[in-house]
Amino acid sequence: MLIRNHKLAPYTTWNIGGPAAFFFQPDSLELLQKFLCEYKDQEIFWLGAGSNILVSDKGFDGVIIYPKNILQECFVSGKYIEVGASVSISTFLHVALKYGLTGCEFMVGIPGTIGGALFMNAGAHGGQIWDRVSLVRTIDKNGSIHERNCDDFVVSYRRVINKMSQEWFLSAKLRLDKGDSKIAIQSMREFMQHRIKNHPCLLPSCGSVFRNPKPLSAAQLIESAGLKGLQIGGAQVSPKHANFIVNLGNATANDVLRIIDHIKKEVYAKFSVELETEVKFIGDK
Repeated sequence: MLIRNHKLAPYTTWNIGGPAAFFFQPDSLELLQKFLCEYKDQEIFWLGAGSNILVSDKGFDGVIIYPKNILQECFVSGKYIEVGASVSISTFLHVALKYGLTGCEFMVGIPGTIGGALFMNAGAHGGQIWDRVSLVRTIDKNGSIHERNCDDFVVSYRRVINKMSQEWFLSAKLRLDKGDSKIAIQSMREFMQHRIKNHPCLLPSCGSVFRNPKPLSAAQLIESAGLKGLQIGGAQVSPKHANFIVNLGNATANDVLRIIDHIKKEVYAKFSVELETEVKFIGDK
């Protein structure tokens, strides 16, 4: 299904953003391949759960691919799970526990899909998803499907670069451990309690805005700069966690960008640290 001039705000966890010129929701992999061949000259962005992105108030003059209806496979074979890019992280963890597979408990509560997690090397509590990747399937702008090994990617903290070409993730084969599901569930409960206690879960946000400039914490730097609670328009640096910018109800992308720019300038002026955003900006600033 192809929709023109389709508003993107409802598809993002920030609930911010203008329309996409083209919004495509494929019903099969074959239709996706055909579509990519026809629209390969357009700027393309794949949309999953809509976290860690900020869509311009003016929208996106390109193609949004929203593969929610496909790439939902989740197959278990021994210690491996082959999981589609559209599968939510919560669903993946549920399947892993069902089969007594452990090692990805750190991902609990991360609001996203496997595709998004692969794209940004999602992680928490000292773990990251690419530590568990065995291989991935990708699709290129011509609709051709490839099987890639980990060596085909440059993987770092919250960043993954494909050495080959412009490709998008279709699925991943993850290597887990045989373990005690009861112990894993207890660990996940503790991680969730920490998340609920320390993160602003009741207001729209994108998750962490800035990468941690290791060994420092972005939240600590922002708070030490006196910016916790800073509000511009309808956006605010969360009083609960300084590395979250929340939508108080009527925030615009411009409000969020102004806060981001202000934080970067103030933190650099006080600590000589250049903060980098985790957020992917979509559209024309």
